[in-house]
Amino acid sequence: MPDFANRVFGTLSPFNGQLTAFVELVNATPADATRLPRKALDDLLAIAGRGRAAADAIARTFVLIERTSLHIVDMQVRL
Repeated sequence: MPDFANRVFGTLSPFNGQLTAFVELVNATPADATRLPRKALDDLLAIAGRGRAAADAIARTFVLIERTSLHIVDMQVRL
């Protein structure tokens, strides 16, 4: 299991980094009523927020599994 957890954390780290860069880019992008309305930018931020929450839930689950030897069913319940 430690090898699998290492692969998970090794994948989540770059994902979170890219997600942070994406959020910063969206926040820095001015809304344009005809081409890119504010609602579209807000929708992108909401999607990014859900992605971050899912990545955090996965990370939290693997930390619990490593520390307490909880069964993988815990991960299924969280997701």
